[in-house]
Amino acid sequence: MSELHLYDFGIFIDLMPDEEEKAILENNIQMAIQQKSLDVDDAIDIRQVKNLKMANQLIKLKKKNKIKRDQQVQQQNIEAQGKSQQETAQAAAQAEMQKNEAKMKGDMEMENMKAEMKIKFMKAEAEMKRELMDHEFDINMKLRQMDNESAKNKDSAKDDRADERERIKASQQSNLISQKKNETEPKNFESSGNDSLGNGMGVAGLTGN
Repeated sequence: MSELHLYDFGIFIDLMPDEEEKAILENNIQMAIQQKSLDVDDAIDIRQVKNLKMANQLIKLKKKNKIKRDQQVQQQNIEAQGKSQQETAQAAAQAEMQKNEAKMKGDMEMENMKAEMKIKFMKAEAEMKRELMDHEFDINMKLRQMDNESAKNKDSAKDDRADERERIKASQQSNLISQKKNETEPKNFESSGNDSLGNGMGVAGLTGN
């Protein structure tokens, strides 16, 4: 029996911590909570351990787990923030692209409208010029026609005057011949001092009287 130990019988003895050790453990727990390396739930679990050594080991384990959880949460927050920033950037880029597309579409519509207005203006201007040209052509044709009619009237008047002079001359010659034959006094063929054409030429002009 003297060579046997208590653990050979499966018997373990844990000594209960005294008040000083409890105060030290509690102080360690409070410091860890203040440093945010322990949660309140972790502190409750640690206080349930009666073995001081195990309680301190549990503090270390809980602190490691807390740090790991905090890192995971921080990483998740970073990823979520990055994702949010990426989504925000994508949304801003899409909004800018839509804005540019809308502006481009508006500019194209404006250019098309300007082109259509220019074409309409050119058509209207061409139509107006065509009407002016047609009107000018009609006026020129009328003026030419009037010139032709005036020229014809002048030629006709000249012919009429020539015919009248010939008629008067023939009549005068006939009368002269008759006077010589009959030995009568010369006749004055002037009715009012002028012939029918207003030339002021009668028998006296032809006979020298």
